[in-house]
Amino acid sequence: MSGAFRALPASDLTRSIEELLLPALVAALRDRKPGHCMRVSDLGPDLMIALAGALRSQVPAASVHMLAEGAPPPGDDLHVSSTKLVELRNPRPDGSLRPPLCVFLPPNLRTSAEDSFGSATFEEFRTGDACETVRGQVLARVPSSLHGYVRDLLEHLREQQWSWAGTAAQVRYLLCAQANGNDGEAFGGALYELGLVPDFKLFDDPPAAYGRVRKNLSCVRRLTDAAASVLGRVLDLDLVNKGLRRRLAAYLSGTGIEDPVAWTREIVLDRRNWELSFDKWEFGSEIAPDAGRPSAGGCRRCIPPRSEAAAGRAPSGSRTGRSPALPGAGRSG
Repeated sequence: MSGAFRALPASDLTRSIEELLLPALVAALRDRKPGHCMRVSDLGPDLMIALAGALRSQVPAASVHMLAEGAPPPGDDLHVSSTKLVELRNPRPDGSLRPPLCVFLPPNLRTSAEDSFGSATFEEFRTGDACETVRGQVLARVPSSLHGYVRDLLEHLREQQWSWAGTAAQVRYLLCAQANGNDGEAFGGALYELGLVPDFKLFDDPPAAYGRVRKNLSCVRRLTDAAASVLGRVLDLDLVNKGLRRRLAAYLSGTGIEDPVAWTREIVLDRRNWELSFDKWEFGSEIAPDAGRPSAGGCRRCIPPRSEAAAGRAPSGSRTGRSPALPGAGRSG
């Protein structure tokens, strides 16, 4: 990696999904009659605010709000309390119907009156396929020479139920790589968006990428899903380079190890940490018999034959570590 690596602003993902959802929301709200109530859920707060603002601009005749926890601050006419929302749902005191209502319900928000705006009285606008559609669109922009390999590694992480590689995380990964050059080096560096260690040489040999990702995931699972000390977990990786073991243990002791997205992110964004990228990791347990020395970042012995990959089996002689998915940490999208 020669130049600086740019982190993906959260606004990029928000904008991508907003561009997909907004036309459908506008069309639905324009088609609704006075007295009709619609709700939108299962989206992040930033995306909800962006969509609500755009809806207000494009469908000014409708009433668009976002549910708040408690009373909103003075001057904030976007957020409403649950009590106010019930009022907006009901007809006016003279019996006339109010304009069509669209309310955004933030995730994990609980109120005493939530039954009053449940699916029995509010039409649910379905958003579940939005991220998946965006994923397909962004995946289509991967260079043809890498497209199949990138697709396969994303599918592998799904099959492994890796908690940090949900659909939204995969969209972030693809967008981040494309913002940093849309080449093999960028797709390796952007692995932190999936909770994996950045690997600048991931696609130096594209057919080997699948095995490198398998090994990478196995290592991160060992580091995050273990009861040993940080040093003990690093030693369990069987890294050959003692200096790398020492630097990695010191780095992880300082950053914390529970959230792999957080500590892998700093490896690629801070040039001083590039010496910790996965392409520098050499494993003593994987010395190729014909080479007589360890190979870096996942050698040939950790690349499964096609028959083993299709069956979901680990290659013979490899060390896969723990396989159960970690408890969710808000990265499943």
